[in-house]
Amino acid sequence: MIRPFRYTIIHKFKVAFLPTAKVGSTTLLALALNYDFPEIKYNTSSPRAFVHNNPKYNNGKIKVMQVPEDYRCYMFVRNPYDRVWASLQQQRYCRKIEEFAQGDALRLFLRIKAVCDDHFQFFEYSLKHARDDTKICRFEEFNETIKNIFQTENIPHFNRRLQYVNYKDAYNEENKLIVGDVYSKDIRSLNYTFDSYGPLPTLKEIRKSYA
Repeated sequence: MIRPFRYTIIHKFKVAFLPTAKVGSTTLLALALNYDFPEIKYNTSSPRAFVHNNPKYNNGKIKVMQVPEDYRCYMFVRNPYDRVWASLQQQRYCRKIEEFAQGDALRLFLRIKAVCDDHFQFFEYSLKHARDDTKICRFEEFNETIKNIFQTENIPHFNRRLQYVNYKDAYNEENKLIVGDVYSKDIRSLNYTFDSYGPLPTLKEIRKSYA
């Protein structure tokens, strides 16, 4: 079941991010803690656990349902082929290309997605909840975007796979077709292909393309 949407808010810079699983959401939580609450000591390997286990941060100080009008809003999107591969690895459904190629992990993914697991939700659902002036950004340009917003080179990263394998090397033709079919709306509306992307439409254009 998908949890209620809460923006990750960083008051120091008056910015808010609508998070989606496997699209930099844990890094954004860490940035919120580092900038707004530098005195807090938390397990640096799991800023998400700290926020979720401390209600005052999960409902008001960092995670909020309503964003102040003068705050800028952002949302990152990611190539669905890449996001599925990252989700399968991070959730331990498969760790090797061979497991992915056999199809068992992907079939499990399809069953989980059918009940709206957070990690496998469509971007369409997130975009419906975005504030109308939300700026859509590509995860493929995550570092550059964050550097521009916060004017910093110090960007924490979380949930990185121990043995990084580029998603382009993980897919066979059958799995390409399966993911391409399941996420066809996301792929088309966000202007992705399997191995590239084009100009990013505005939020208004994206919503229209999902209709």
